[in-house]
Amino acid sequence: MPSPTVNAQRFRILEALDLLDPSPDAPLDRFVRIAARAADAPIALVTFVGPHHQVNKASLGLDDPTTPLADAFCVHALDGPALLEVPDALQDERFAHSALVTGPPGVRSYAGQPIVFEGIVLGTVCVLDRVPRRFTEADREVLADLSGLVSDLLARRHEQRLRRLQERRAFDCAAAAGEWLWETDPAQRVTWMAGRFDDEVGRSAGDRVGETMVDRDVLDGLGRPVAPPLTLAQLMQRREPFRGIVAMLDGVASPRYIERNASPLFDEADGFQGFRGSCREVTDRVHAEQLALEADAARRANRSRSEFLSRVSHELRTPLNAVLGFTQMMLLDDTPDAAPTPVQRERLDIVLQAGQRLLALIDDVLDIGRIEQGGRALSPAAVDVHAAVQDALALLQPECDARSVTLCNLVEPRACVVRADGRALVQVLLTAMSNGVKYNRAGGRVTVRVQPGDPACIVVEDDGPGLDASQLAQLYEPFNRLGAESGTVPGSGLGLVIGKSLVERMHGTLEVSSVAGAGTSVRIALPRAPASNAGAPPPEQRGRRTVLYVEDNTVNAMLMEQLFEEEPAWRLLVASSGQAAIDVASVTPCDLVLVDMNLGDMTGLEVVRALRERGVQPRMGFIAVSADAFAEQVRAATDFGLAAYWTKPLDLREAMRRLRDLLA
Repeated sequence: MPSPTVNAQRFRILEALDLLDPSPDAPLDRFVRIAARAADAPIALVTFVGPHHQVNKASLGLDDPTTPLADAFCVHALDGPALLEVPDALQDERFAHSALVTGPPGVRSYAGQPIVFEGIVLGTVCVLDRVPRRFTEADREVLADLSGLVSDLLARRHEQRLRRLQERRAFDCAAAAGEWLWETDPAQRVTWMAGRFDDEVGRSAGDRVGETMVDRDVLDGLGRPVAPPLTLAQLMQRREPFRGIVAMLDGVASPRYIERNASPLFDEADGFQGFRGSCREVTDRVHAEQLALEADAARRANRSRSEFLSRVSHELRTPLNAVLGFTQMMLLDDTPDAAPTPVQRERLDIVLQAGQRLLALIDDVLDIGRIEQGGRALSPAAVDVHAAVQDALALLQPECDARSVTLCNLVEPRACVVRADGRALVQVLLTAMSNGVKYNRAGGRVTVRVQPGDPACIVVEDDGPGLDASQLAQLYEPFNRLGAESGTVPGSGLGLVIGKSLVERMHGTLEVSSVAGAGTSVRIALPRAPASNAGAPPPEQRGRRTVLYVEDNTVNAMLMEQLFEEEPAWRLLVASSGQAAIDVASVTPCDLVLVDMNLGDMTGLEVVRALRERGVQPRMGFIAVSADAFAEQVRAATDFGLAAYWTKPLDLREAMRRLRDLLA
């Protein structure tokens, strides 16, 4: 007898082919008629052996649709594939007590040829007689042929079931995806259609069979005819697969769009048979892309307007910064020869107030606080290039870490000293190095080195994507970001423009060379300082105090910068947002942190809390610098542990006194 595993396989196949149902199977009836006639037997069966009984799926001469396994002859044929023959059942102990033998129909002889499907015996084609007999070779050949035909019939049924299952799955998947499926003949007539077609256009799929597919213009994702013009008929005449082809939906009045995907069909002789494909309605997507295009056009218009306003603002703020800065410096100057007279002081106060009002008006109307300030007075001095690079590197380190870019300072301390404004040089280096970091790839590298000679040449090199010739030609156009405006990297397009201007004002040159795909090199040439200063760091580098000023108002930050220019031993770092302050203070030790209480991205107290959580504790602590002067606000800051609370506008003389006391 077959093993339990083989039995389980047989049961699964019989269940899948629906052969355990005892209801008659008309196509199989022909086989039993042929078998009975060929063997001259009164009984012929096509049987399948199930888990509980034998199913007589087709029978002649036996009325019972099933037979108990204990009485069945065919059970003993499962060890096949050889024919099982029983000449006299009464003389065979396996069948002598079978109800088929001892009762009606009184079977005495049997011949059964196993039905084999995928290597498993499922049942038999058999003949039975009421008298003992030996079957002839011709009888055996007929049974073998009929068994093979039944096997072939079952194989075709199985293939049909699989095909229907696959089609059903395809229909279900298409319906779930909102699609419908179709086929055409070589003349582009619809031969089959199914899926959600009925739902989409209000016609049944059967109505379309036999129709020629309606020719439509091929459209782009915005619903516009492609260039050069192309129609669906022309596309299908190419007999090539196509994907994502958009066209107007057939049979509807309002503008609706479908996306077609299809592959050509060929027979075994490579004869073209038509197309098989799918469609889905993409009206919502096309409309969304149309809206996105309109929104992008609006954004470009807004950007153009913003760029115009930015240009105007930049031109206004540059001289105004000088007016405000120098006015305040003149008011603070108490040297006998330069101190203003009372009348001059009164006039300077008027100039200062008018300038502040004008600056506030510009800020309110134009709102371009991100634009870097230019045109400030420069103070050339001996600057150690290594120290300047380190200052820029400290500010860029968080961004380097975030973008996985390595920034290397290959300039040795005191190996190169140039004559430049220290703050301006850091700004230029920061621009060049920041570009190398921002537009680099993950794992990229930015290096800073110095070439020998006079003037000294500081080289900032990166291994990023580089620039092509057309981009290099537009490099110094204000507000031109060379296509980066469509990406996620922030910027204004003014950095190198301002940097080049600053370098030229320091009697140097700034040049950029690049090869697309091979990185970019920025060369900053500046005059060397006298040799006597080359062996030691500049005076302002010794014993410096570092102060971080967290301020999102550019004018306020500039005012503080002017104060710090009077003290070469002080270094001021400005962070224009709370997050920028956290990034800078986390990598750069600071002696004092001055923090505005109302920043664009967080409050001053939130900045202090975040820094304390990271273990940042300046030696002189945190001081609030804010225009909020209510008693409860001051109390909240002092209760939070801030060392002091300075209210704006600052008294510059008093502010200098306090800073000198703190930083002494």
